[in-house]
Amino acid sequence: MSKLQINTRVRRLAYYLDDFEKGNFRIPFFQRRYKWEAKKRRDLFDSIIKGFPIGTILLWKPNDDINFNPEYEDRSIGSYTLEAPNDYANYILDGYQRLSTIVGCLLNPNKTELIRDEEEWLNNFNLIYNFKSNEVEIGPKSLKNLDFYKVPLYQLADTKEFYNIQTKFVQNTNLMNEEEVQDYVAKFQEIAYQIQDYVLPSVDIIGGDFDTANQMFVRVNTQGEKVNEEEQLSAITSTESFRLGSQISDILDDLEKTNFLNKKKKESFRENIFRTIQSSFGALYLDSKATDVKSLSKKNNFSEVVNLTLENCLKTVAFFKNYLAVFDLKYIPANLHFIFLVQYFNIKRELKDDDIEKLQLWFWQSSYTNCFTKYNPAKRKKAFEHFLDFCNGKNNDPFYWDEEVKLKVDKFPDKIDFGGVRKQALALYLVNYAIKKENILSNEPLNSDKIRVVNEYKIFRNENSIGNTIFIPFQRNELNKQTSIQFILSQEFKGKFSELLITDKMRELYAEKRNREFLELREKLIEEKENEFITKVLKLELE
Repeated sequence: MSKLQINTRVRRLAYYLDDFEKGNFRIPFFQRRYKWEAKKRRDLFDSIIKGFPIGTILLWKPNDDINFNPEYEDRSIGSYTLEAPNDYANYILDGYQRLSTIVGCLLNPNKTELIRDEEEWLNNFNLIYNFKSNEVEIGPKSLKNLDFYKVPLYQLADTKEFYNIQTKFVQNTNLMNEEEVQDYVAKFQEIAYQIQDYVLPSVDIIGGDFDTANQMFVRVNTQGEKVNEEEQLSAITSTESFRLGSQISDILDDLEKTNFLNKKKKESFRENIFRTIQSSFGALYLDSKATDVKSLSKKNNFSEVVNLTLENCLKTVAFFKNYLAVFDLKYIPANLHFIFLVQYFNIKRELKDDDIEKLQLWFWQSSYTNCFTKYNPAKRKKAFEHFLDFCNGKNNDPFYWDEEVKLKVDKFPDKIDFGGVRKQALALYLVNYAIKKENILSNEPLNSDKIRVVNEYKIFRNENSIGNTIFIPFQRNELNKQTSIQFILSQEFKGKFSELLITDKMRELYAEKRNREFLELREKLIEEKENEFITKVLKLELE
């Protein structure tokens, strides 16, 4: 390893913004993604305004003989896209979250020629300073009619904006007297100068190769703000053409496009995608020795297995939708259901007709027995090994029955919500019944593209009974999203909508406003249908 040259510099924030616009920064392919929340962004600028230190930036320039391909690097900082890097560009090893926040919030969008992602900027970097409350705040979606005492941070960082802001204060003399105007102007000068004069030190490291830089990145970030397992593994295994963190982000984007999860759930589901990858090398992620960062980073086929696993995440979602009527992530009772099913596709590559009913049965049995909770970690690992044996043709039943644990189905719940596996199983059963009626284990795939959404309705207000909940799958050319419960329960639809567990007797009770009797009758019907499914189809025992 060549000797490293280390220099230190102290520069005002304006110089960092200028370097950014000139293409003097680069993001190494092993750098973790931007993930700061709003509070951290506000706290950063609160510290800057108060003159508190915010740490040091670590920059690195490799040896001149190191070859790299900038096409494989992330070029986004603070919602802006970097220009093609120049020969003097430094890689950001530590401080990426801070620099992204500084650039995103302080670069004047009206004066830069760089391309900006408007949605990302509005969501993450639209910060203002409120001179009335003296606090940094998240700005509104539109800055056109901003209150005069609220100023975007990028205007505070720009010395040429002083006249415009002063004029803005003076123009509101009808709301303030002269003394108040001067007070606002003085406060503006104080805050603006504090931001403009704030100095941020950097340590510049020259020399070494990407392996050296990678080691420095992991070491520095382990000592500072902890990097999680995914970020560590992403850093260690990154190459010019492969970056674990980016590829996980891509698959989450793809899953969002399928409407399987929404933007709010993407980050929470990210860990499950990583656990799925860990489990794709033959051992469940609970086996810490076999699936820790060090062990996985040594796998020669790491990138190939990851690519295959991420591809099969989409096949798994298709199976959930087409054979289990799981159109939304929230309907999956346990994360292990997703992890196990991905392994099926990793091994078999494609869904085999002979396996469809067995996989459905496995899903319902494991959901209703809540085995992934009732089994301890050691037994969960055995269940995983047993499932893999099924995928490899070594046994004929993917469900693992442990002789020491008596698996039974918990009692019928009082109401439907998503507070536990048992309730989720019932909700999902009702969704499936609404679509497939008695034939829930059918080998015929659903045309999931036709089902826009499954809506959950309450038949009566202020009633918590399970019979009060109705699941309606809306399909093109059939029921629409505006269909009312009153419409379904009207007398003219006698004999219809039995798939929603609505009978003509219930319609009579509804018409007579005998609500409690209505709910008790419907709840009894739901329980009867579900018990029949549990005992006769799933062959499970009830508590």
